Amino acid sequence: NITAVENERTPTTKPTTNKKANGEATVSYGYIAKVTVTFDSDGKVVSVVDNGTEAGGNSQYWTWATTEGHGGIAGLFKSLIGKDKDTVDSVDAVSGATVSSNAIKQAVKDALSK
Repeated sequence: NITAVENERTPTTKPTTNKKANGEATVSYGYIAKVTVTFDSDGKVVSVVDNGTEAGGNSQYWTWATTEGHGGIAGLFKSLIGKDKDTVDSVDAVSGATVSSNAIKQAVKDALSK
C-alpha cells in the first residue's frame, strides 16, 4: 500500500520553534547586565549572548562570568544551556566573578519570564 509507506516517511513530531527574549539585571558595581536568551518551546535555554552590556571597570569579571570562565568553572553562557527558569539558579557562579554571575542568572530569568 503506497499510502502506508508515505505515512511512515512523514515525521510525526512538530518542528521545534525557538524564541528569543532580552533580559536585564542591575549589577551592584553600577552597570546593567543585558542578555539575549534563545529558548525552546519547553522554556529551556538554547543560547545566551551579551546584548550590549557596558561593564566598565568590571569588564574582566564580566568576561569571566560570560564566556571565559575562571577558577575551573565554565562561563555561564555555556553553563546555562539546557536550564529553565526554575533551574537557572542551580548553575555555579564563576569563581572571582560571583556578582556578575548572579546578575547573568537574574537577567536570564528575566528573559525567560517574558
